[in-house]
Amino acid sequence: MSIKAYDLIKNKIPMIREVVFYILLTIELCVALVEKSDLHNPYESYIFRVTFLLSLIVIMLSDFNIKEWIFVVLFNVLGLCCYKITGRNDLWRYIVFALAATRIDFKRALKYTFWVNLVGCCIIALLSISGIYGKSYLYAQYREDVENEIRYTFGFGHPNGMHAMFLVLILLGIYVYNEKCNWIHYLLMSVANYVVYYFSDSRTSFLITGMAIVLGVIYRYGKETLMKWAPYVIALASFIGSLAISIWSSIATYYSWSNHTIDKIDNALNGRIKDLYWGRNSHGGYILTWSLFSTKESHEYFDMGWVRLFYWCGIIPTIIILVLFLLVIIYTWKIKDKWTALMIAMTSIYTIIEAHFISDYIGRNFLMITVGAYWCLALRLNGAKEKYFWKVLTRNDS
Repeated sequence: MSIKAYDLIKNKIPMIREVVFYILLTIELCVALVEKSDLHNPYESYIFRVTFLLSLIVIMLSDFNIKEWIFVVLFNVLGLCCYKITGRNDLWRYIVFALAATRIDFKRALKYTFWVNLVGCCIIALLSISGIYGKSYLYAQYREDVENEIRYTFGFGHPNGMHAMFLVLILLGIYVYNEKCNWIHYLLMSVANYVVYYFSDSRTSFLITGMAIVLGVIYRYGKETLMKWAPYVIALASFIGSLAISIWSSIATYYSWSNHTIDKIDNALNGRIKDLYWGRNSHGGYILTWSLFSTKESHEYFDMGWVRLFYWCGIIPTIIILVLFLLVIIYTWKIKDKWTALMIAMTSIYTIIEAHFISDYIGRNFLMITVGAYWCLALRLNGAKEKYFWKVLTRNDS
């Protein structure tokens, strides 16, 4: 191949990489939206294999420096080990997706994620309201202290799932359009949050969404001196505090029936603490069921997201993930990215109680795009000459 032809192909690689990534992202977002709806997708496992391969293709088309390539290999070794131990490839899929997002314009990708979710949610709701497809409401007992009640779902399968998607839209909307948002936009968001709550009766999502809107106003109009540190202290406190509460809950669950204080806290969380130990025979979620790298048997579902992460992935992989998130928060402080700090803070608090962001579905967790963009910078790996993998293998610097 001539040098001219090679240079022509090389110049096309970033475009090809971006096209493949957006195909990958679109598939993951659509799969996550279908899962949130009343539709059943029997081909998920096959689709996940395709998106895994697409992630690997994007990585192979990415130019990293030597230190970054070493970490790319190490992260994949971690994913492979977890897959071999547990038989589940979810963590590995998340890893390769985040690595695939490293050389992508993440702000543009988040904007695309916002619009795909918005259009998808509108389609699901309209199909349900029009009676074409999907239940509009469920009649059941959702809380121990309340009799059977009607809560609206509008095609999302569960009222909490509906309000969770609204929270995602608010967080992404504030991030993408923070410079254009004024007090009228935030007021309209608050009204919309109450309207969704009126139908869903999802208290957790309503409170976290309201908190995100309030902080959005403060971050938009707050004093510059305050904004130099407050958003990042809030993010750190939310992240560390949510982990502390979750770990405490995984211990307290065993004593939740005999301890009055724990019982009261558990009632406020709608029985989520008790459920960790007493909700199933395997006691999945109780801290003594955690293992260093998880097990094939650690596949139970429960609501508390951070506890689920420890239980599903194992203690060591989870600690690596959490350290990486911690470094990303610190990096947002360094570059004064208060809007990413806001997203991390709100998702951290939400994940104490709900597991929307800890699931089999990458399309639910938009923070993977941000982590993908920031991990090299947070680990201070940037600066050296970047090469495609075939240049590294052949030790060719040309």
